Amino acid sequence: SIMRKCINDMVVPASLAAPTGRANEGQTFVVPKGHYLLASPAVAQVDPRVWRDADKWDPLRWLDPMGAAAQAGSLYNDEQGEKIDYGWGAVSKGTESPYQPFGAGRHRC
Repeated sequence: SIMRKCINDMVVPASLAAPTGRANEGQTFVVPKGHYLLASPAVAQVDPRVWRDADKWDPLRWLDPMGAAAQAGSLYNDEQGEKIDYGWGAVSKGTESPYQPFGAGRHRC
């Protein structure tokens, strides 16, 4: 069960390059029991692979009909998007969205 996994030390495989730009290949990271591991949506918000001028404050990027936000929104709003029904109708999980300022999954805003 997930609870058994969480009470023991957990090995976390490297999935992204290190902030220094060096690859993490072959490295193992261990999250000791009693410690927390959190994902920061803020990191995805400044990913230059997703956002043009990612480090620039540009609230209008959300209004660009051809921008990354609009494309991601249309993907999760159409019939082909990732959907799940928690009992009140199918909604987007949003877990693969390039922007998650309101979280994802069952407990998102």
